[in-house]
Amino acid sequence: WGSLTVDHLVQRNRRERADHLALVDPLNRPSLDGKEPRRLSWRELGDEIDRMAAALLDVGLRKGDVVTYQTPNFVETVVLALACARLGLVISPVVTAYREHELGYVLDKVKPKVVVMLAQFAGHDHAAMALKLREGRDYQVLILGGNAPDGTLDFDKVVAAADPATAAAYAEANPVAPDEVFTIFWTSGTEARPKGVPRDHNLWIVNARMVVEAADLRDGETLLNPFPLVNIGSFGVLMAWLWR
Repeated sequence: WGSLTVDHLVQRNRRERADHLALVDPLNRPSLDGKEPRRLSWRELGDEIDRMAAALLDVGLRKGDVVTYQTPNFVETVVLALACARLGLVISPVVTAYREHELGYVLDKVKPKVVVMLAQFAGHDHAAMALKLREGRDYQVLILGGNAPDGTLDFDKVVAAADPATAAAYAEANPVAPDEVFTIFWTSGTEARPKGVPRDHNLWIVNARMVVEAADLRDGETLLNPFPLVNIGSFGVLMAWLWR
């Protein structure tokens, strides 16, 4: 075990690789949410992480709170996960295919303070589902991509109004330890109910170093992440990208 956290890697990269390309949307993004693909440098990515982290603070989240997200593979999902790492929040995301039965089970287990999703995705009304499931539970529904219905919060507007400086100040005043839990991902549930698996920052960084060594990843290479950004396989790619 070491002394680094996920956010240490982000901050190092934005300092040392500021103008290098960091993150590219899938080319079929218009079919996901109707928006054009984006390409971010490390400087731009770092700035977006700070702004989203500040927005998470503005809606009341604090270190140790749990965030569940149900979003597709686009830039904002990576930004959200790394913003949570910056603040010491715990992410427990789920695949976009989950419906009331599966999502309700996860919500009861991890008790998130917020659930982040698109209002509609792949023909399903995710916002309505989250509002229905909120009965008897206590969380805010944050909507990315606009069209936020009554009872939810238009998170794009919150992010646009946020002061990114507050994220850096909060992170400095509330440092995250490497052995603190960052993720609770879910097993596939092939034998029974899915199981939530906690992993700390230390474990993810060790995982990153192993993947980089095994795959002989080199400076300047591009990594394609084909996994949904809500599971352990996906984060193995993401962490290797951050480390290298």
